[in-house]
Parts: sequence; structure tokens; C-alpha cells
Amino acid sequence: MVILAALVMPVVGQGTVLSSYSWNNKGLALSDQGKYDEAIQAFDEAIRHYPKWTWPWNNKGWALYNQGKCDEAIQAYDEAIRLDPANALAWNNKGLALYDQGKYDEAIQAYDEVIRFDPEYAYAWYNKGIALGDQGKLDESIVCFDEAILLDPKLVNAWNSKGKVLGMQYKLNESIVCFDEAIRLDPMFADARNGKGVLLYLQGKYDEAIQAYDVAIRIDPESALHWKNKGDSLFMQGKYDGALVCFDEAIGLDPEYAEAWGNKGVALEALGRTPEATEAYAKAREFGWTG
Repeated sequence: MVILAALVMPVVGQGTVLSSYSWNNKGLALSDQGKYDEAIQAFDEAIRHYPKWTWPWNNKGWALYNQGKCDEAIQAYDEAIRLDPANALAWNNKGLALYDQGKYDEAIQAYDEVIRFDPEYAYAWYNKGIALGDQGKLDESIVCFDEAILLDPKLVNAWNSKGKVLGMQYKLNESIVCFDEAIRLDPMFADARNGKGVLLYLQGKYDEAIQAYDVAIRIDPESALHWKNKGDSLFMQGKYDGALVCFDEAIGLDPEYAEAWGNKGVALEALGRTPEATEAYAKAREFGWTG
């Protein structure tokens, strides 16, 4: 969810308006460049010139959020909401910060406020679905994704997330339909390619799964997950050397990837390389593997 500049300036003294508006726009430009400290300074200037204008508070919150300062971001969003209780974007952004803190119930409450003020806000439905899914409320999560898709059929993230939740419910064919739609909307969406690969793997269609993972890797070669998943399919085909190459790629990208270390151990054991397998298992357990 991107921040949005206010299109209508506040109605106060002309000099105050222009100064606040100019500082807010400067902050937006700096934020777009990833210069968040400078952006925050600009938003603070906009607030100093006109403290009752809601947008600089919201935009300051977004810059803080992008720095990982969720508590401070929430304080800024709360001020934006205090000034304009119907500010759907501020409510949505507050929900994102609460979600990142693992406060799923509070995040859902924030998204419900968005929906109350703007029931056609597709991203609020999508974000609520994500939070519900993380609480294990899968049916409710799908209802939210469906609402988001109804409002915005091109919302690729909603299709992808719905596919993941359906996969968790072992509704494999329905899940693949969702991933295929996400891929149709965005052929370069690596996560959807990977998700489809997982579903094909669960169906025992290892060649097709590997094809899906290969596309995901071509799009995002730095994803340890994609390499690990390809290794799993190769292992199931008895291609232990090829699997080992993939697990090593995954570990090279994420040296603390416990599952990749564990699966590497299994592949080494299958190749009769027991001492190396023992070392791999030890590394896996060091990083929390319980297999």
C-alpha cells in the first residue's frame, strides 16, 4: 500500500497552505527515494506550518513504518485519525503497522474501520484476510480475499493469497486456479509460480512442479525458498545429486535455513555420504530443525 498525497490543500491562510503543501510534497518525493529521515523532517515542517492537516501526519507515519519504527508510525497515524476519523488510508496504514507487530486482533479492528468508512477499499479487505489467515481463521480469510477480488479483480496479491489459504485447506485444484489467475495477471509474480509448484508437488506432479520452480527462480534467483522447493521435487524423483545442488544454492542464499540443511542431510544420506549427512543434520538442528 503506497502513501497518497493529498489532492486538496487545507483552507487556511494562503502562505500557511503553500508552505505546508510544499513541505508535504517534498516529503513524498524524498520518501519515494527511500530517504526517510529527510522525508520525516519535511513532513515535520509541513506539520509545523499547519498541525491540523491530516496528510503530513499520515505520510510521516508511512516513512517511520518503512524504517521499522512501528510504534512511532502508529502514533503518527493516530494523530491523523484524531484530526480526521474517516481517514481510511490512515486506518489501513495503522493496521499494517499493528500487523507487523503481531497484533492481529488490533490490526483487524483497524481494517474494519477502513471498511466502515470505505467498504469498497479492496486493499483493506485483502489486508484483513491476511491477518485472519495468520490467526488460522481460514474460511473467514477466504471471504475477505473474495471481497477484495470482487472489488478489484486484478488484485493479484488477493488471488495469490487465496491460493495459499486454499492450499492449506488441501483444496488443491481450487488453489491452482487462483495461482494461475495470479500468474495470468502478473507473469513475473515469482511467489505465485512457487505456490503453484508447491501444489503440483503435493499432487506428485514433480516434473511440472520443477518447471514452476524454474520460472520462479528465473524471476527471483535470490529466493532460497524456490531453490529448496525445487530440491524437494528432485529428491522425490530420486535425483539426489540435483537435489543437493539446489539445497546448497538455498543455503548459500540463507546460511541459517534449517529446512534446507535438514533436506541436504537427507540427500547426502541417500547418496551414502553419511559423515557429511551427519554434519548437515547438526547444522539443521543448530538452526531449529526438528525433522
